Formats: sequence, C-alpha cells, structure tokens
Amino acid sequence: MISGNLVEEQHKIGFAARTYNAYQWMVPLCLTLKKEKEAFEYTERCKSRAFLDVLAATEIRPTVEVIGELQLLLDDEEMYLARLREIQTRHLRPIKISVEPGEVEKIYENLTHIYNEIERFDPEYVFTRRGKPLSLDDLQDILSSQKRNTVLIEYFITEEKTYIFVIPSRDHQLHMKSILLPAETLNTYLEDWRKVAINLDAQKTSHCLIEPVSEYLNKGDLIYFVPYGPLHYFPLHALVSNGEPLIKNHPVAYLPSASILPFCQNKGTGRLKTCASFGVSFEKEAEKVAEFFNTKAYTGSSATAENLETCNTDIIHLSCHGLFDDKDPLSSRIQLHDRELTARDIFNMRLTTELVTLSACETGYNERSPGDELIGLTRAFLYAGTPSVIVSLWPVYGPPTQELMTEFYRQLKNSKEKATALQKAQIKIMESEKYSHPYFWAPFILIGNWK
Repeated sequence: MISGNLVEEQHKIGFAARTYNAYQWMVPLCLTLKKEKEAFEYTERCKSRAFLDVLAATEIRPTVEVIGELQLLLDDEEMYLARLREIQTRHLRPIKISVEPGEVEKIYENLTHIYNEIERFDPEYVFTRRGKPLSLDDLQDILSSQKRNTVLIEYFITEEKTYIFVIPSRDHQLHMKSILLPAETLNTYLEDWRKVAINLDAQKTSHCLIEPVSEYLNKGDLIYFVPYGPLHYFPLHALVSNGEPLIKNHPVAYLPSASILPFCQNKGTGRLKTCASFGVSFEKEAEKVAEFFNTKAYTGSSATAENLETCNTDIIHLSCHGLFDDKDPLSSRIQLHDRELTARDIFNMRLTTELVTLSACETGYNERSPGDELIGLTRAFLYAGTPSVIVSLWPVYGPPTQELMTEFYRQLKNSKEKATALQKAQIKIMESEKYSHPYFWAPFILIGNWK
C-alpha cells in the first residue's frame, strides 16, 4: 500500500498515473505471452489503485464492531501510518526529522503483519485499505456457486485496443477477445450520447462491445458487467444482441470491480419486505413507493440524515438530488432536508439494508482517476453495508421514473431477485408507446449483488 500513504496530492496523482501507465502495457504484454489469467488479474489490480489513493487520507471505520484485539491492531495501524506520513512529508516540515536506515521497510513489514491479523476480523476493511484483488480461481468458484447461469464480462481499454474478458459459470473458463478499438475511437462513439438526448448509436457500439462475445451468452443468462473508462457511464444492457436490447433476454447487474463480488454477497438482511422512502424535491415519487409498502414516506422536515442513518428497513429509497464533486469525489453528496450527506459520511455509516435505490440526479456518476475504480456515492453505500445499489446514469424526472420504480418494486415482491425485477420493469417501460426510447428506461442500473 505504498501510494496509499502519499499524502501530498501532487505526489499521489503522479504515482497513480505512473502505476496506471504500467498496467496499460502490462495487460497487453501478458496477453501477447498468452498469459490470460495474469492479464485478467492485472486488470483487477488496476481497478483498485485510484480508489486506494483517494481513501488514503480518509478515516474509515471497519465494517464490524471494534473491540479487544481488533482495537489494538487498529491503533498499531494508525501509529505506523502516522509515522509514514511524517517521513514522506519531512521535506515540508520546519523541524528536521531523522529516519533510521531500514525504518520504512520495517514499517511496511509491520503493516503487512497487522493487515494479515485484521483480515481475521474484517476482510473487507483490509481489502479497502490494501486493494488486494480477488484471484481468478476464487472468482470462478464464486460464479459457479450462483443459482443460475452467470456470465461475467469485464472490459479493459488501451490506446490501441479494447480487451473483453468473459467468464461463463457453465464452463468455469476465462475467455478473451481483443478488438482493434483504441480508447480515442471508443470515446468518439460514446462522448456525445449523454449530451444529445442520450441518443444511443446501438448498432455501432453493439458491434464493438457485445457481438465479439455473444457466442458465450445463452438466453436467460445473468450478465455481470465490469466496465472500464467511459463504459462506466454507458448503459451496456441497452446494447443490441440478436436484434434486441440485451436486457430483453438477460437480467443484468454491474460491478465496479469483480473483486468486490464476495463482499456484496455476504451483506444485507436477505429480505425485501420493508422500505424507508425519502423524498426531497421529489416527494410524489417517495410517497408512491412508500404507499406500495404500506408505510409513510419521509418527506419535508422528516427527510433527515438522522432518520436515514437510524432506519433499519430492508430497502432505502431516496428520491432526491445527487451532486457529484469532481474535485473531491468523497464530497459527492445527496441532498436531504436538514443537510447534505456526503460519500465520506456514508463510508462511516453502518447499514444492514438489502437494497439502496438512489432515484436522483446522476447518482451513478462517480469519479474515475488513474486506475479506473469508481469513487463516489455508489462505492460508499456498498462499503457501508448494503449489497446492492440502484443508481441513475442520467436524470429522468416525472412519470417515466415513477412508473419504472413502481413496476420495479411490484416485480421485486414477486421475483425476490433484484436483477430480474429491474429487467422486467425496464421491459415494461420499453414496450410502452410513450416511453420506448432508451432515454426513459436505460439509465437505471443495479450495482452489486443481483439476488
């Protein structure tokens, strides 16, 4: 976790950029040497770097109760991290700081031991601090343990090519396709769709991004998309396969990186019966959702951060504005009645909620720094304890969103599977005469656990 302790912003950015560039040539090199497994694992490592850099100077709480031995380990961790920060910024300090020969190496050795011990209590805290990726073998085992056929599709984009890794649960194998689609060309395909009425060029993008791997998809397979670069903001489920949008024949979920999958599957209540619905500026939608669960919405002066932090329902629905801060992604926030709740605040919340729905303005928009891991509200809620988050890639107000959300919760009561419920809700909106354009049904995506 070297870069995680570089507290000077310019040093952090420079280190992250150099690390990112290393992965940009390491992944293609592994593939040239026919080392697909290593290439995939380097792709996963790449995705965690920026996330670690941003979190380095942020205090985050473990996901479990801190008592006894764990508290002592965390105290030791902070002591060593504080000494590293002191050493790494010594040239900025007015008083000269002496460093013993081999002291830094010894600190890292001690931190490695501490994290190995903390992992016994809280593996996710260690993963968040260190970014140790999931091995391909472990990921294949997790996919094979799903109760339905699942296909994970992960993208990696370089200046010269786009690489697509595919792992179907049915054959327990890693497949890879490379396309002569440089990052610059892909950006030209996608850069305008958010600005010009979300006018998706489905034929062009589908030809590049889904047709090369369509041979691994059978009708009804659950798809896990792990995007890269601008694809984080593109509704991949709207791509066309066999003449129809993917979502027509496949329930779809997204992951910021494949390595967070085991953590998403080990959280939440496992129930989807109760809901706390909050409405700020969009009270009608919040009331409609609350009515569906035979409860009262939190609107007006009751839509507070305290009520959100203390609610213990299976579902939290937030109909409010979301604001993204590109200068400080952890200051990205949702607007409640009494105050703004930032991603930094959410990281230190403890939720047992099974699902958080952010039906708000661009809540799915997160920062991508070198390394590509998403940083923002989505990642914060996943760490805080919810296994699944629904967010919007662009703002859609009024009746179409209300109809989609109402249908989603209706389907959720019937199917008990979030990905299937969202799929059926999107199909219903898609097949309506008034809202058939992808602008209305495509922006909402499920991130995390599909069940």
